[in-house]
Formats: sequence, structure tokens, C-alpha cells
Amino acid sequence: MQETAHIDKISESSSGQTPAQRNLVDRIITAWALSEAALGGILHALRLPFTGLFVGGMAVVFIILLARFDSRRYGILRATLLVMIVKLLVIPHAPINDYLDIAFQGLTGTLLFRFIKNIRVASLLLGILCLLQSSLQKLLIITLVFGMNFWKATDLFVDFVLGQVPFLGAVSESVSIVGLITALYISLHLSFGVLIGVWAPLLARKIQQAISKDTHIYLFRDTDTMIPEKVTRRRRLSKKITYLFVFGLSFAIFFLSYFVPVFEETRGVEALIMILRSLIIISSWYFVLGPFLMQKLRSFLEKKESRYQSEIRQILNLLPVMRAVVIKNWRQSGPLKNPRRIPHFIQAVLIHILLAEF
Repeated sequence: MQETAHIDKISESSSGQTPAQRNLVDRIITAWALSEAALGGILHALRLPFTGLFVGGMAVVFIILLARFDSRRYGILRATLLVMIVKLLVIPHAPINDYLDIAFQGLTGTLLFRFIKNIRVASLLLGILCLLQSSLQKLLIITLVFGMNFWKATDLFVDFVLGQVPFLGAVSESVSIVGLITALYISLHLSFGVLIGVWAPLLARKIQQAISKDTHIYLFRDTDTMIPEKVTRRRRLSKKITYLFVFGLSFAIFFLSYFVPVFEETRGVEALIMILRSLIIISSWYFVLGPFLMQKLRSFLEKKESRYQSEIRQILNLLPVMRAVVIKNWRQSGPLKNPRRIPHFIQAVLIHILLAEF
């Protein structure tokens, strides 16, 4: 508590920033809050793949921009706190894992840019660490909930399925399919982290050049494009599908162990134990430990909310406008084909959000 009070005191002191710089920093924080509170839903509505990668990658981009344009010593931590408060207000039922991700990203960014003076090196490390944490966290959660037997059982099940195909049976015997998929999953996150870490400082330079020329992209007043509520449900549904798949796989192995020779009966017992273990852990987390930790976090953020009332009000007022900017830029990028469309879309959205006149 003393440390956060110290951060609040420093952030309220004069930092020598011009009104234009303060406005830019406020917009970066608002854009980060939009990303955490609504970007996943927007990307689902626009039918874009890998929404988790985008949300984690955009958090890295915003932290790098804050490191470049916010001269306050604890500017990134202050922004992290504001983003968490806004997320609590906009999505009150978001799981605590989301807040842990934001806290990790903000704290990692603060430490890297505090002790590494070269912004390019710090940006690259931030991209790698944050995206690596995102991928390993999901794998760790699955392992903690379902145990190591889950990976062995999945490998056995995949081998059995591929063994039914004449040309794939030999491949499944020589290669661990689960290991291969896991390696590809982690590699995808690492590659994306490297790309974000290299690209974000270049974006910061473009924004700086536009500011030095006093350039405004356009006057944006188009706020009639809204995202339906179905999006949040879709996002929640995607998480449920993961658990349904794991439980379905466990039940499949349990029953197959009594009908298919390749599955020993002990595998069926292991699958049953895995199901019971996961039910106990999930129930304990969702009904006991999770609500307890969320209550403590909510109490902490609500205490901080009164200190940042004006900033939070400004962020909430800008969220619908920025959301409309995202949708409009995606539609305007329609003539471009992948893979050019997505990087062009991200850059256009960020520059318009940060430099447009609202």
C-alpha cells in the first residue's frame, strides 16, 4: 500500500510535460483500457483470429509507447492501475487471471525500462517476456488442473486417432503430436512477441514525427458503430469450449479403455482420476479462492478509484469513440489482403486513436 501511495504522489507532481504530451499519454492509457475491456470482443465481432495474441501484443505496444512519451518515473505503473480500474468498471465479472496478466505486463515494463536504457532492447525483451508468459500460463493452468497425465493421455488418444489413417500411423509413432503442437504454440507467441518488440519503437518514432509537425489525422465524430453484447458471451463461450474439450477427451479415454486394446484399463482409471481432480480444483478456484482474491483486488481498486476520478471519467467517455475508430479502420482496410491487411489495420488504428481530433 505504501508503494502505491508513493506512486500516486509522484504521478500527481509536475513532470514537465506539455498539454499535448499529457493528452497523448492519456490517449495511450485509454487505448490500452479499450484493448483490455473490449478489444477481444471487437476482434471476435470482426472475425479476426488469435484474439489472445492481439490483446497481449497490444498491451506490449501501449507499454512501449508509455515508456517513450510518459516522462513520469512511475508512469507505466500508474497507467496499469488505471487500466485495471476501468476493466473492473466495464467488465465487473472478468476473471482475476486477466488482472494478473495486466499487472505482470505493467510491472515487467516498469522494471525493463527502468534498468535498460536502450528502448529497442527493452522493447524486444518486453515483447518476448509478455507473450511467453501468456503462452506458458495457459499451459501451466491446464497442467495444474488436469495433471501431467492429461498430456500423456492426449498423446495416446491422438496416436490412436492418427493410427486409423494408413499414412499417418507411422508419423504418430515417431513424433509426439502433443509436444509438436505445444512447441508450435509457444513459438507462435514468441515470434509475435519479437515482431511487436521490434515494430512498436518504430511506431513510436512515427507518432513523434507527426507530433513535431503538429499533424492531426482527421476529425473523427463517427460514434454510431457499436459492438453487440453477444461478443462478450462469445468470448466466455470460447473459454468454456476449452474445458469441454478436455473433459470430453477424458471421458473418451475412460470409455475407450474398456473397448479398445491400445488403451489399457489403467488409462481409464487415470482418466477418471483426472476428471475428479480437475472438478475439485476448478470448484475450489471458482467458488473459494478465486472469489476471495477477486474481492481483495476489487477492494484495493475501488479505494484507488476515488483518487483518479477525472482520469477514469475521461477514459470512459472516449471508449465508445475509440471503439468506433477500430471498426471504421477495419472496414477501410478491406481492399488489402492478408497478411498486409492486419499490420496496416493495427498501425492505422493506433495512429488515428492517438492523433485524431475527437
